[in-house]
Amino acid sequence: MILIFDDTFDERKADYPMDFLELEKYSNVIKIFSKIKGNEIKPFEALIKEASCIACHRTIKFYGNSGNALSREQNINISGKLESYINSYKKPYISFSGSNTMTNLLGDYKLIINKRQFYYNLQNFADYFIDENNTIEFKVLTYGKNWIGYELSVIQSNIFYILNKNSACQTLDEFECLKTKLFSELIRFNEVSNLFAVTDLWLKYLKSNFKEICFLRLFIEKTVKSYIKYGKYIHNL
Repeated sequence: MILIFDDTFDERKADYPMDFLELEKYSNVIKIFSKIKGNEIKPFEALIKEASCIACHRTIKFYGNSGNALSREQNINISGKLESYINSYKKPYISFSGSNTMTNLLGDYKLIINKRQFYYNLQNFADYFIDENNTIEFKVLTYGKNWIGYELSVIQSNIFYILNKNSACQTLDEFECLKTKLFSELIRFNEVSNLFAVTDLWLKYLKSNFKEICFLRLFIEKTVKSYIKYGKYIHNL
């Protein structure tokens, strides 16, 4: 279960692609709470304990029984209780706000993200959660459903940096005699893309088909573009 606490959701949901939440597939895994009364906070502890992930509007406001927003001091106190539940059960936590201009991953379990970006990628995030046996992957929120392509683009930059630094080498065989991280980066590239289940087969494939560095560059570029656009490698190996 993915819990979302957002006091502005009812007013802002028209700004985001939220129709998917009406489908049973998603209603079973996403619960959104808006206009929360301060005296209702305690029961959320049990929900948080059982949840797989919690997302919360960074400047969330709570309300009294009359429906009026609580004072700043009361609001801070209740927000603190909510955070204490999340921290005590060590739940993956997403803090979103329209004023968050940068996306930051703090450790493995806390993501700070822009509110619009969060909601635009929420369906992809939920799909991954459902398809991958309740796995939380923050990179889906950051990059979208084809997030692996962006991971690969970082590794591609590392590979090309090594190749440029050793431009005198024209073949993969020449790199085997050098102390570089080329092959470790190539292995990492395969681990992320999952093109080959066995590392030895991956390296053998590269040496057989892309022995010359110029062809290796083209293959890496083509692979990254394919993952960014389609989320998979669409060409024949």
